[in-house]
Amino acid sequence: MTRIITIKEIKNIKNLKKSVSFVFLDKIIVQFYWLFHRLIKFELDLKTLIFK
Repeated sequence: MTRIITIKEIKNIKNLKKSVSFVFLDKIIVQFYWLFHRLIKFELDLKTLIFK
């Protein structure tokens, strides 16, 4: 069953891809943020330990 893909459907597919990639990007950013946050916290903890 061959069906002609309409321009609207193509746009929908593109938008879907965009949103999926945005969600993926968002997750990566959140992961990096948490990693960074932990590193900073770890460094602060180390400094407080050293200077006690």
